[in-house]
Amino acid sequence: MKKIQLLLLLFFLSSIFSNTQAQEKRGNIWVIGYDVDLTPEGAGTKLDFNHIPLEVSFVEKPMWFASSSVSMCDKEGNLLFYSNGCYVADSTHQLMPGSESLSPGIVEDDYCPYGGLQVQGLIALPHFDNLYYLVGYQSEILFEFSSIKGTSITYSIIDMNANNGLGEMVEKNNIILEDTFPRGYLQAIQHANGRDWWIIAPKAVSNCYHKLLLDSTGLHYVEKQCIGNVWNEQDWTGQATFSPNGSKYIRFNAYNGLNIFDFDRCNGELSNHIQVQIPGEYSSGGVGVSPNSRYLYASANDSLFQLDLQAPDIQESLIFIEAYDGQPFPYYGRFYLQQLAPDGKIYIGGTGSHKHLHIIHQPDSAGLACNFEQHGLPLPSFNYVSMPNLPHFNMGPTEELCDWVLNDTREAETTPSPFTVSVFPNPAATHFTVSFSGPFPEDGLLLLYNALGGEYGRLAISSGEREASLDISGWPAGVYYYEACTATQRVGAGKLLILDQ
Repeated sequence: MKKIQLLLLLFFLSSIFSNTQAQEKRGNIWVIGYDVDLTPEGAGTKLDFNHIPLEVSFVEKPMWFASSSVSMCDKEGNLLFYSNGCYVADSTHQLMPGSESLSPGIVEDDYCPYGGLQVQGLIALPHFDNLYYLVGYQSEILFEFSSIKGTSITYSIIDMNANNGLGEMVEKNNIILEDTFPRGYLQAIQHANGRDWWIIAPKAVSNCYHKLLLDSTGLHYVEKQCIGNVWNEQDWTGQATFSPNGSKYIRFNAYNGLNIFDFDRCNGELSNHIQVQIPGEYSSGGVGVSPNSRYLYASANDSLFQLDLQAPDIQESLIFIEAYDGQPFPYYGRFYLQQLAPDGKIYIGGTGSHKHLHIIHQPDSAGLACNFEQHGLPLPSFNYVSMPNLPHFNMGPTEELCDWVLNDTREAETTPSPFTVSVFPNPAATHFTVSFSGPFPEDGLLLLYNALGGEYGRLAISSGEREASLDISGWPAGVYYYEACTATQRVGAGKLLILDQ
């Protein structure tokens, strides 16, 4: 054990700095808005953050947005698809094959013609280069609550290699969990390994939070954790978010206050709950966090506030930023949902139909220096309360080892098995060979992870093979962990030391 820790200390820094990931641009295009005649088809607004300054344009699209909104780009920032929770459109603004009836039941019947139902009720996540998951709620009227609630979490899969590269929904509405959920607050964050995704979904009228994990084998339910204050039935018109560094999970609405938790990206644990009171009388609340993860912004209808997440007493750090200036329709739009954009600014939508977004230009700055501008971004179409629900795509692996990395290695070193996996030479410089004590049981993979737990490479293993080789020329020196697996079992694991070349 001491030897493992010593090796990790020797090669830790080189592993960190040599595996810096290029910034992906998956959240660089947003599609929002609706046409003035309220038809299901018509006008909208495209916000393109690939340009400096931001490029805003009018777009004809096959749906309009009332609340739910997700957009997905490839790593280079090219639009792939977007959705309002009812339909999916491709990059040419045509309905994607297979995406019909994405929200069957009361939502499809009564809400889909007018832009969907749930704020933050849907999220899109990349899986492999060509596969994407859409995770969201299915909703019904629950008479015990006298309101519409989510009754299950479902997932659908989009294959971007299909339909000549425009994408097709190849799986739809697979139920992963049944319970009662509020109308929104669905959030995702990268696992500490920089590859997988945690999904956090609150349980309605409770203080419990369901956790799901999207990893290389698919979407799995993990556990339910109960912590903090019990939310009442009035759990609508609010927002949840993670800080950009992943250390804080935040959930806010007018009736249950501003709730802040510490979050562990390794194991998905919430801890150290505190509740902050946002003053005033308001019915909706939005929340966002600055790029440096220090300043939290709470929008409360007519008022915008800032809090310092690093302050010894967060409640005492509350600063009033500005009151709504009262401009009439069509520029009407108080302060509601927030979204941190790729340009480092926070954009804020309104509580009703509007033709602008508010902007926090310097959210990393304290107090009024954050430079808040009301009605700062004119829109070519109307927008209702829609803001894209996007995770932070460029978090990467953490700079500390998760316990699961060491635990997996210890288990592999100490647990005897009739089928063994070994690598040679070890240490290696330019290549290594993986050897099996018998024929590999079925087609599978050898996965390699760096010291942070991030996947660094993979090698396909065919059924019946006894050994296979991998070229590691150019790989940074350091400690790596390997895992041989198939679709049904973990065959073996261990560690590999790669030397300077």
